[in-house]
Amino acid sequence: MKDIIDKKVSQDFEKAQFKAFINKIISKLKKERNELISFEIVRNYLMPYNQTYKGVQSIPIEKIIGSEGRYKDFDKNFLPVQDHTRKRWENIDKAHYEDIQLPPIQVYKINDYYFVKDGNHRVSVAREKGMKFIDAEVIEIKTKIPLTENVDYEKLILEYEKQKFYEETKFKEIFPNIEINLTKPGRYDILLEQIKAHQYLLELLSNKKLDLKEAVKSWYQSIYLPIIKIIRRLKIMENFPDNTETDLYIWLLNHWNFLRKYDPNIDTLTAAKDFKEYVENYFVYKLKKTLSGEEAPENLDKIADNI
Repeated sequence: MKDIIDKKVSQDFEKAQFKAFINKIISKLKKERNELISFEIVRNYLMPYNQTYKGVQSIPIEKIIGSEGRYKDFDKNFLPVQDHTRKRWENIDKAHYEDIQLPPIQVYKINDYYFVKDGNHRVSVAREKGMKFIDAEVIEIKTKIPLTENVDYEKLILEYEKQKFYEETKFKEIFPNIEINLTKPGRYDILLEQIKAHQYLLELLSNKKLDLKEAVKSWYQSIYLPIIKIIRRLKIMENFPDNTETDLYIWLLNHWNFLRKYDPNIDTLTAAKDFKEYVENYFVYKLKKTLSGEEAPENLDKIADNI
């Protein structure tokens, strides 16, 4: 009997992980969010002001939309996407087959939605078993900004990352009238890494410790702004009405670094001109593809991966 159950839970996990893989492909094709929502990001953005313990309740699983610490381990349907979750997931699944009573999960409640504090694997298995409700210890949090069903989660992430970038770099203290805007999550970390690398280089050249605010000011004036001026001068933004100058700044730097592998002495203006030509060729081929079914060359299509 034990061997039969062990085989079943192994098959259940593999089935759930395969579903997660299919969901990932579908979400990419539909350009929809497939990630579980981070409770930390939501909490910081919605400005909480009070929390109350509500005891154990039976809550609808479909209203559980995020996690406090495991949001990268599961997709938005709580299907497992990481291999390291397997052992814990299978143990929970095994408990279901053996009719072992599991303790309630712990959740935060914001408006009508829930975020798992403890019990992510139990939610995942329960949802895969088709259960509609699960017992949970509920901590209700009141927020100044309501969490609605149509919340733009990507916008929440961007706002959170932007404010975190401003706080760490003190950028708004140095340049109060300048905004650094990006359209995709994860890119503010790229800017922060550049600033810290610039700080390290300046410290090596001056042989003394440099305040991060000084490094930010130097980075903006000697690296960021000159490249932005090149982007404006070449009117590269005309091809990207839905993006920002900082998006272009990151893409152009990536392209410049790529070209420097073949010509270490290439300057940013030459790289920018090459980038513009590369982009325009990409759009020309995309237009041909639309009109005649002709495929764009693979090397041109690669640029779309970063856009």
